Amino acid sequence: MPSGRAFWSDLTSVDSVDERRARIEQFFFDGIDGFEPLLMPSHFTRESGGGIRTAQLSGSRRMTRFYQFQLQIDA
Repeated sequence: MPSGRAFWSDLTSVDSVDERRARIEQFFFDGIDGFEPLLMPSHFTRESGGGIRTAQLSGSRRMTRFYQFQLQIDA
């Protein structure tokens, strides 16, 4: 499987939706050659500088609320 940018550009040549999904799942959850999985708990801790940010529109005035979540690992 290709690495880096080649991984994403090569997806356009995959006609099978199932195959494309499998490759993307592998990238996010298992990693590909040269890259560890994107979704790893260590990527979302305060020490790593990672986190998950969301923006949510709410109410009739369409107020935007911003949230940031970080994983805390209990030893």
